[in-house]
Amino acid sequence: MRASDASTSKVRRASRPLITGEELGAKEEDIGPCELVRGRIVLAKPAYVRHGVVLSNFDGALRTFVEARGLGKVMSGEVGLYTERGPDTVRGGDVVYMSSERYSRWKELKKEGFLEVAPDIVVEIVSGSARGRQVTGKIEEYFAAGVRRVWIASLSRRSVAVYRTPQDFRVCGVDDILEDDEVLPGFRADVRALFED
Repeated sequence: MRASDASTSKVRRASRPLITGEELGAKEEDIGPCELVRGRIVLAKPAYVRHGVVLSNFDGALRTFVEARGLGKVMSGEVGLYTERGPDTVRGGDVVYMSSERYSRWKELKKEGFLEVAPDIVVEIVSGSARGRQVTGKIEEYFAAGVRRVWIASLSRRSVAVYRTPQDFRVCGVDDILEDDEVLPGFRADVRALFED
């Protein structure tokens, strides 16, 4: 590509109008994995197999516990959550847990679209290539939106960082038990098993 073509491409990209979360949701063409960041679509590559396996393990552990006790809903697969409005940011959580109370509030608002009521827990599964600043930014957005806990599962370290706030967290390694008696009393998961493939 010539230099002039590259600069024209950047101008075209920059001049595209911002879109809302509703407009993203209404798009009929399949644009693949993405998030909306301050009104602009940010494409993401599809997940690798290991990411999918670990996601399933987290989903299964949470779903088994939550459904057996009728505590709420567990959803997985890049569930869209508004973290900012005007311009809109919609983040995709790998696995989310919503208490019955929060899920009922969302259902009263609408039955379709991205979440406008924050879940209690968001699980993000990250690879070694995930940029620290990018992950930190998402954690801050989740808490600003009202999420109670963010669990960052690191594939390379085989550990889970449990964030109570963007600054207050503890790390659970493969020999530890993942628990959070404040948000999910009684939940226990063997971290080693969560990373098994």
